[in-house]
Amino acid sequence: MTDDDLAFLPLKVTHIDRGGRRVFDPQDKRRLIDA
Repeated sequence: MTDDDLAFLPLKVTHIDRGGRRVFDPQDKRRLIDA
């Protein structure tokens, strides 16, 4: 990973659903996938 890759990590947790799973900010997740 480069410094650019680390610029938007870690993902922001927007909330935790009923099952206890963390729900991440969709835009941050998309940038991570596109990287």
